Amino acid sequence: VNCDSDTIDALSRKLLETLSLATLFKRDAQQTLTDAVALPLKEKLIDSLGIASPAPAWSSKVDPSVRLQNLLEELDKFPRSQQSVLASFTTGDGTSTLKGMAERMVLVSNQYFHKDEREAISDIVICQLDPECELHCGRNACSDEECEYFRIACPNYGCDQMVSRK
Repeated sequence: VNCDSDTIDALSRKLLETLSLATLFKRDAQQTLTDAVALPLKEKLIDSLGIASPAPAWSSKVDPSVRLQNLLEELDKFPRSQQSVLASFTTGDGTSTLKGMAERMVLVSNQYFHKDEREAISDIVICQLDPECELHCGRNACSDEECEYFRIACPNYGCDQMVSRK
């Protein structure tokens, strides 16, 4: 399924930020991230997306962009919800946590939550949040040549981003 590239990129980045910050809030992973910390958090994060559950009935009355914004706001709450009690005392105002965020995002992206995986999960989430097909192509037999959401290389010189055709 082809989805809007801006929406995929935003959700993929939010997933990376969310998992990275959640790992920094774990006391036993503030200095060194291990599989024992990262992988269960990743599983909880993916479970929190509700991919396996049908969309609630009320959601059909809400615009897809509002549904997406609600999900992004819920993702903002995830890191603190996973924070250990002891870590909450040691992270204080969060400045030391935020200082390590860029490095942690690189580590999480390289070792635990690759971009391809985040984008695939984002595709699934967007299709679930958007039954009206405003943010993705809803045609079953869509060919890449005709789809407005098909990802192509950015036409701007020197840009290596992939963008939707539209």
